Amino acid sequence: GRKKFYYSLSKKAARLANRVVTISSRSEKDLVQRWHLNPAKISVVYPGVNDAFRHEPSPERTHAALEHYQLQSGYIYAGGGLETRKNFDGLLRAYHMLQKMHHDGVLKVELPPLVISGKLMPELAPLVTDVAALVQQLHLTHSVRLLGFVPAEDLPILYRQARVFVYPSKYEGFGLPILEAMASGAPVASARTSSLPEVGGDAVQYFDPNHDQEIADAIEKLLTDHQTREMLRHRGLERAQQFSWERFSRSVLDSTLALISRKS
Repeated sequence: GRKKFYYSLSKKAARLANRVVTISSRSEKDLVQRWHLNPAKISVVYPGVNDAFRHEPSPERTHAALEHYQLQSGYIYAGGGLETRKNFDGLLRAYHMLQKMHHDGVLKVELPPLVISGKLMPELAPLVTDVAALVQQLHLTHSVRLLGFVPAEDLPILYRQARVFVYPSKYEGFGLPILEAMASGAPVASARTSSLPEVGGDAVQYFDPNHDQEIADAIEKLLTDHQTREMLRHRGLERAQQFSWERFSRSVLDSTLALISRKS
């Protein structure tokens, strides 16, 4: 209902507009292919990242948040919504594989718990993955923590205290959680799909989200290879500097002014 109405309204507005601003080249391609927009009237402008992710929270805030969620630093973290396309079922199956490897003595390090944030809405399945049911089904209740909804002010701490951030999504228009994680200094493993390589560049360990084994391999790589983990952490911090709201605002303003000057 509402989603369909919003979609058709957006489509109509985009077709009538003299200029369309979108947040990634992938989104630009989708607008051209699906809505048949003229590429000449589309501007790609990357969003920024909130400054809270760039600054280290105080030790007191960090301690309070970890205590609140009953966590110790060094976990594997995944967040950013639980819609089916986010592929949390693939991530949980991959984690199950890692647990088996650990049990069999193949994994050369301790396997940290997997921490997942995002509002649990099992009643919306199959649009949303019922992660709680899948955790039980895969016998992961002792090693997977489901935090539910997490307020924005706690996210910088959750990213920063993670050993690895994983983003297994099969489709994104941009992929803000990757940017937030990089700005926080968390090493990132991400799906190699849609706009995600545009955001992550060479600062991310990529995998095919359609292959659970590849997800497991990427996580294993970051858990066991300290050198790669540190390299990606530093690259991520540098890459995140390229995305700013100031640059976003300036680009949108320039685009608008250019349109006005052509009209006058």
